[in-house]
Amino acid sequence: MVYKIKGVVFFFATILSQFSFGQLSWHYLSNTPPPPNLEPRYEDVYFINDTVGWACSLEDIIATTNGGQTWTVQKDSVECRNIKFLTNKIGFAGALNDTCFYKTTDGGLHWNNIANLLPDPNKNICGMAVINASTLYAVGFWGSPARFFKTTDTGKTWSVEIMDSLAVGLVEARFIDSLHGFISGQANDSKHDGIILQTNDGGKTWKKVFDSDRSDELCWKMEFLADTHDSLGYASIESNYYGYDSSFIAKTTDGGNTWTKKFVCKTNIDMEGIGFINDTLGWVGGWSQGAYQTTDGGNTWSYLNFGTNLNRFFYIRPDLMYASGLSIYKYDNSTTGIAFPTSAYIPHQLLPCQPNPFSNITTINFIISASTLVSINVYNSKGEFVTNLVHGYYALGKYSTQWSCRSCASGEYIIAMGTSQRYLSEKVILSNEK
Repeated sequence: MVYKIKGVVFFFATILSQFSFGQLSWHYLSNTPPPPNLEPRYEDVYFINDTVGWACSLEDIIATTNGGQTWTVQKDSVECRNIKFLTNKIGFAGALNDTCFYKTTDGGLHWNNIANLLPDPNKNICGMAVINASTLYAVGFWGSPARFFKTTDTGKTWSVEIMDSLAVGLVEARFIDSLHGFISGQANDSKHDGIILQTNDGGKTWKKVFDSDRSDELCWKMEFLADTHDSLGYASIESNYYGYDSSFIAKTTDGGNTWTKKFVCKTNIDMEGIGFINDTLGWVGGWSQGAYQTTDGGNTWSYLNFGTNLNRFFYIRPDLMYASGLSIYKYDNSTTGIAFPTSAYIPHQLLPCQPNPFSNITTINFIISASTLVSINVYNSKGEFVTNLVHGYYALGKYSTQWSCRSCASGEYIIAMGTSQRYLSEKVILSNEK
């Protein structure tokens, strides 16, 4: 148990690192089953105590009872994006599929599809927040539409809030208690900026408290440091346009009422995962090799050779943390040291448009490496949404679509392709002769 006494928690963690078996550091759990061939990472990881936890990919749910030393596959051929447990027996797994939403009442030995209980045809779930042993909030999904689901009876019945007026897609939910919380995603406006929304009445009403002020972005994951600091919180900002040459996070020091952007690095790391283990020490990562670390609360960052395709950090206590990506990673005082896989499969491709520059019509070619939802949008040079070209599920294969825009003004445009795994973009130049 961690006691919330100002200044004591971090001091205790420092003592642990000095007088235990090894230095606190990240290492990967080498006995973690590799993600299935068509899945480049574990999407989520969740522990109910030091040693008992679960992880999920878009193919499997796996479980451990010994802190990740060994794992067992609990369910395969299941498309899961996130996993949460109310108790050591009752858990839920959300999917990027509106026909699947899973519940277990026996610690994961059996998973039942309860998607029919969600009172909306759009049942894709990207993020969940555990409130107490009977209450869970869920949001979805990154690619539209935006929904907020709620249960107060361990998933027997659900309510839904339609969020379309504020968000085109939702990714994450973080709540301080049953009334006060935040959800993150992408704004439903002409720019599709990354946003954070706040509620003080359990999700009945919402207001925007942060805007990334850069088009085609999502606020992806959020982290609040309730164990060490009542008012500190962080959010990762994923930039879908690869022409951006920098990455940022958002930080709050007043419990989420206001947020500011913090510079991370001079490259677009397709940021998704974010985690802090105390007031000063934290990490971010995304669809890339390695991570970035801060030791001053997010003011400055440096590259760290740790992790690949990072999506979730999960805090246990000041000397123990887990993360999911190409493998499951663990931050502790283990003597195994830092050792990480050095290569990763990065899914899908957006090929160069032909022709480019073009007049009137160009062809967009893309390769899908595993069944996924695909959404392809066009934005102008100001970051304003122009049109949607593709929105639907695609199996493995090579595809093409065309953008015909005889009435559009000449200039630069961005073709942005989003999938269940990652985002890609391509700049094109339209030269219409008038």
